[in-house]
Amino acid sequence: MDRTDGETFTFRFTTRAFATGIPTVLAGSPVLSAMEDAVDTAITTGVTWTASASVTGLNLCTIDASQADFEAGKEYDVYISTGTVDSVSAVGEVVGHFSLSRSAAAVELANGTDGLTALKTTIDALNDVAATDIVSSGAITTLAGAVVNVDLTDTLTTYTGNTLQTIDAATLNDITAASVWAVDATTQQTQGTFGQAIGDPVADTTTIYQSVATDATGDNVAVDIVAVKAETVLIVADTGELQADDVPTLIAAVQSDTDNIQTRLPAALVGGAMDSDVSAMQTNTITAAAVAVGAFDTDAFSAAALLQLGGLLLAGTADAGGNTTNIVDAALTEADDLWTGNWVRITSGTSINQCRLITNFVATSDTLTFSPAVSSAIGAGVTYEIISHAGSDVQSWAGTNAAMLAPNALIGGAVDSDVSAIQAGAITAAAVATDAIDADALATDAVNEIVDQVWNEDATDHQTQGTFGQAIGDPVADATTIYQSVATDATGDNVAVDVVAAKAETVLILADTDDIQTRIPAALVGGAMDSDISAIQANAITAAAIADAAIDNATFAADVGTTAYATNNIGLAANKAFDDALVETTGAPAITGTFRAAWEWMFALSRNKVLQTATLTTLRNDADAADLATSTVSDDATTYTRGEWSV
Repeated sequence: MDRTDGETFTFRFTTRAFATGIPTVLAGSPVLSAMEDAVDTAITTGVTWTASASVTGLNLCTIDASQADFEAGKEYDVYISTGTVDSVSAVGEVVGHFSLSRSAAAVELANGTDGLTALKTTIDALNDVAATDIVSSGAITTLAGAVVNVDLTDTLTTYTGNTLQTIDAATLNDITAASVWAVDATTQQTQGTFGQAIGDPVADTTTIYQSVATDATGDNVAVDIVAVKAETVLIVADTGELQADDVPTLIAAVQSDTDNIQTRLPAALVGGAMDSDVSAMQTNTITAAAVAVGAFDTDAFSAAALLQLGGLLLAGTADAGGNTTNIVDAALTEADDLWTGNWVRITSGTSINQCRLITNFVATSDTLTFSPAVSSAIGAGVTYEIISHAGSDVQSWAGTNAAMLAPNALIGGAVDSDVSAIQAGAITAAAVATDAIDADALATDAVNEIVDQVWNEDATDHQTQGTFGQAIGDPVADATTIYQSVATDATGDNVAVDVVAAKAETVLILADTDDIQTRIPAALVGGAMDSDISAIQANAITAAAIADAAIDNATFAADVGTTAYATNNIGLAANKAFDDALVETTGAPAITGTFRAAWEWMFALSRNKVLQTATLTTLRNDADAADLATSTVSDDATTYTRGEWSV
């Protein structure tokens, strides 16, 4: 670790028994020493240690780097120069390492030219800058006074040469947005710019304007889309007949409902809204007349609403049990924290007129907690008032509440304050100095300059993925652009030409759909298309083809089982089943179990070891390591009985 030269610091280390590695006490009158870099000389002055009183083997080393033996820029090892651990000498055991003011950061911060010292000098100078000391060309020539009562207004201020220019930010927004869209794009035709992509067919025929407004067979692309939509409706109607639902009937019902709605709507909008008259009002509806004088009385407001209105919220009398930081009052039955954030003022007793901020309210104990403490405990019979936080602020400024600390006098109707620090990046006089916004940007033709720059900018220089420049683009710089898809890649001259071609192909689709209509059933039967099979291909499976003896011995392939039974394929299949290896049963199978399970059970019952006692028969597994099943036995001298096997 790197520490500052001259400081006193600590670090912990653990001593362990060499044989076991268990933390063990450092004993034998221990002494710690330090050695500098490659110098083989022990340093003991300024190196001390103490053992932990609660943790065995944990030690705290303290280094006083102000001692003369320690130097900045050097590294040191701390080691045990005297001592034992578990009766074994620990001399030479290194317990820590540190350097003094050696890291690059520490060296740099200590640099008097451009480090912390220089930074502090600069900060001290900036603290003394007065607004009146900023002179010609925006340069700061004197450092005196203090920055006080700075008024940060909604204006943008800059220096152009020696002239201070100011322009309202809202005005800049308005003139820029309006003028950008009003400019004539025919004068902005530099290759690759947005103006050239939108363009005018007179200046450049390969433009979005030309493809949208001139090349389509109708007046524009919109007209042709309407025509395509009309034919699409016919396609949807024809395709809808393929469905089980009667879509045309449903559409007719929707149309009927729409027509009915039309009869109940006004003929035209008034001021962009549906005009209507209210012919009747429901009982208890709030109207102008219903909110008359006295409509809202005290009972109409909840405690929370009163809290928002401000002023005196409650006057009460304390019960016993309070102290200098809380009041106990059984009359306080509101919800937890309802009063938190407001003020409490003591109105009687030795703490009278002391006002404190309420920091907590617990309903279950009827306790208000406030801070800081008052001069004496609040006991039974002491009266108090709860004042709204909003009301108390106003009262303190107006001076109507003598118990509350008032701020400095208002200046110009506002609270006086000094700006002691400004967040990084905030606009200050220095941050908007000469050339922060250059002269041309705010000249009288600034708007036209901005507009021309927007439309004349070569988009080929702005091809970052996802940007507007990349979307408009230039096919030379990026082939996947709006410009390229509109003006170059279509099979026709542009998108409009291809829309016309698509329209022609739509007509062919409609013809094909009509042809399909003539070749399918008129309606579904039981949710499926009804059809008769007039002919079946040779060798297809039919009811007749799966008749008696349709699958005989010859039907089975020779490789169903082993080659030993290849001459009799049915027998081969049966023998293959008997050739499969058995699996040891895990217990008596159920009465409804499989034949294979029953076979494996009978095999185990006849083969495995059986234990017999006077009352119990036990079947062991093949390894004689566990019971597979047991059965009870009994004999009353007349009848011998064996019970059912169970696991």
